[in-house]
Amino acid sequence: AVDFSAGVFATSGDVKTSGLNIKQEMTNVNINFNLEMQPFKTENTSMIIFAGPSLTAINGTTETKGIIDSSLSYTASLYGMQAGLQLGLKAGPVQFIPFIMSSSMSGNITSGGYTTNIDPFTTTSYGLEIMFFDKLSLSSILQEADSSNKDEAGVKTTMYQLSFKMNF
Repeated sequence: AVDFSAGVFATSGDVKTSGLNIKQEMTNVNINFNLEMQPFKTENTSMIIFAGPSLTAINGTTETKGIIDSSLSYTASLYGMQAGLQLGLKAGPVQFIPFIMSSSMSGNITSGGYTTNIDPFTTTSYGLEIMFFDKLSLSSILQEADSSNKDEAGVKTTMYQLSFKMNF
């Protein structure tokens, strides 16, 4: 099977300290194409393996006012490959859906007429979704990013989500 996904993430915020106001806006667009294979599927278990290219485009601005007045606009692009594995385990009305995905990305960022390369980095995501009666879903993701540059530290992010699914 072939899977295509696209997502948009936008954020905006202000930081105010004594004598300094900072306003930042950023938009992030992700596009992924994956080839999927399902090596096995039974009534209560399934497995999906996927891999494919990934592209991320970022556009943002940062404005500083107060002690220092400045404005910075930037665009960035990241590209690379991703691959992962998802299991489906059904126990009555409850489904447990653990997954792991790894992405290897690199790219560039442009600001003020200058372009800088973004060193290759790898992000690994571990997740678990628990679905009740095919309607209510509780999920969490632990994401770790490791830089190929040994002078830079990695980043760990944990996300939790509660959602309700409606079928039409």
